[in-house]
Amino acid sequence: MLLADLTDADGAIHPATVYDLIANELALDDLSFTDPAFAAIFAEVGRLRTGSFPADREAFAVALEQDIQASLADERAALAMRGGSLEALESGEQQLQQKADERRAAAIDEFETDYVRQRLINSPDDAIRPIANELASERYILSRIYERQGGVETEHSQLRTLVPRAVNELRAAILRDLLKELNRRLAAVPPSDTAAAMEIMNQIVAYQDYQKRLVKVLGERIILPRG
Repeated sequence: MLLADLTDADGAIHPATVYDLIANELALDDLSFTDPAFAAIFAEVGRLRTGSFPADREAFAVALEQDIQASLADERAALAMRGGSLEALESGEQQLQQKADERRAAAIDEFETDYVRQRLINSPDDAIRPIANELASERYILSRIYERQGGVETEHSQLRTLVPRAVNELRAAILRDLLKELNRRLAAVPPSDTAAAMEIMNQIVAYQDYQKRLVKVLGERIILPRG
């Protein structure tokens, strides 16, 4: 799923997927997955992203657009046959365009999701398959029923908000651990070693400043550790 636009070091702008955004954000702080299975899944998605996925997605989008335009031509002809006022025709055209846009977005979104899902759940890697199958399973059947009825904002539809927030929550958790460790080290510094104490205190202040900025982004209070 395309979430936003990312700017390369040379200034080039390209559309970013969920993978791109996570990879970019983790790289900023030199972070990586430590769990072997999740690291393998992330690496496999990265290989798809830079390998077969872009060309396959483009081919699907081209075929989809041809089908949508053919349907639009038929629907416009039917609209013209019904006749009516200019205002009614313009309103009908707007409805046709909205329907086409919704169909396009839904079809591409389904293609992207299914593309990655199928390759992960059928991966030859024994570490990837079990977790991929667990993540892909439809556990919440009742939620699916409500979703089909409409008017329900799903987690999938909120990825543009949830993905950046998850990365920032990871940063906040790491900061909590770092501050806890720094406070522990500060408490263990001998009273006579003022230079070492000052160095640790400066690190604490820098991390707390970063933590305050994360608070604004996350919109919630982050409690400082007590050593």
